[in-house]
Amino acid sequence: MSNKANNTCDSGCFTQAADYFSTDVISQIASTDYGQNNASLFKLARLIKDYENAVGRVATPEELEFVFDRWRSLAQRFWSFGLTRDDYYAEFLEVYSYTRTGLNPIEVAAARAKAAPLPEVQGFTDDRIRLLAGICQKMQDITGDNPFFLPTRKLGAVFRVHHTRVAHWLRALEFLGIIYLAPGEVRRRGGNRCPRYHCDRSFLSATRPDQFETPTTVRTEGHLSNQSTLTAAAAVSVQPKPAEKVKEMLCQSYVPTACK
Repeated sequence: MSNKANNTCDSGCFTQAADYFSTDVISQIASTDYGQNNASLFKLARLIKDYENAVGRVATPEELEFVFDRWRSLAQRFWSFGLTRDDYYAEFLEVYSYTRTGLNPIEVAAARAKAAPLPEVQGFTDDRIRLLAGICQKMQDITGDNPFFLPTRKLGAVFRVHHTRVAHWLRALEFLGIIYLAPGEVRRRGGNRCPRYHCDRSFLSATRPDQFETPTTVRTEGHLSNQSTLTAAAAVSVQPKPAEKVKEMLCQSYVPTACK
């Protein structure tokens, strides 16, 4: 999705924005004290990215101004002395220009991964692990060349499993080279900070014609979801590493503290 907004918007577009950005929604991210405006504007920009994902297009300049002014009506009393509406609007547009993800990028990535063919993961047949690999791919698509977070608690909610189980799966994907830690990131035993990752897109390749001839069913604990669109198109091609090595690695490794 391009970051450049269309120059015009009909009344339908404006109605979409007015409905999505209600006063109640904006109040949840608006400043509630002095010194919170920068962080609040960043949340506002990310909320607009969620809106763009929902409506399938970039926000127009008219919509951006409308959303900002609705935020201004709630946050203006906490603005810094001497700064004007135009000062904050200029800052908002700058923040929006480099914002790449919404407030819920994991949910967006999961929805896109479920609507695409499941990738193959060497040594694994569980569709949940294959879906996790797909989510990693979509997270990289969303963030471009930038690293991304994979919070295990949020992923656990997606799969309806305990977050420590997701941590095991992520370590397996890292061992296989499908994901890897971003430069400068270190996983610390007992730490409570989620590291950032990259997904190696070179592992994605076209599937063989004999694969995925029937719809795939993604099963989660206590939940069954038929994904009829999960047929053939792309698979993860990895360097051959025996499944036994993966299992041995998982058994010997510690379970990282779940990311909050």
